[in-house]
Amino acid sequence: MAARVKILVDVQERRSGMPQLLETLGAEVEVLPLAAGDYALGDDTLVERKAVLDL
Repeated sequence: MAARVKILVDVQERRSGMPQLLETLGAEVEVLPLAAGDYALGDDTLVERKAVLDL
């Protein structure tokens, strides 16, 4: 059995529905305040989620 991917999610992203979707897809999700980015994967990858209106 493969290990589950752990994704750290910034608390501001809770309402987006993305944490729940990631869990449904099999990821281990931990919601906490992140100093940078909206999502962290491992020690060296941050993701900043943007909508078209943000650009």
